[in-house]
Amino acid sequence: MAQKQISAEERRKAKEHEKRGLRAYQEWDIDQAIEHFQLASELVPTEPNYLLLLARALARNARSKLPLRASARASR
Repeated sequence: MAQKQISAEERRKAKEHEKRGLRAYQEWDIDQAIEHFQLASELVPTEPNYLLLLARALARNARSKLPLRASARASR
């Protein structure tokens, strides 16, 4: 099956989502970062860096919620 040709406009939009995602990630707005990295990876699914950034943000999001779960168990 042939892959869909990715337009220059789709690549430009993906790059913009990557930049916004990185900015959000650095500011610890992880949910926003995840959203931007996911959009970038959907626009250009052949770019592995977008998937790597998405995976990092998802991992950070999961880790940031661990202390909340631990403190909830401790208060029982």
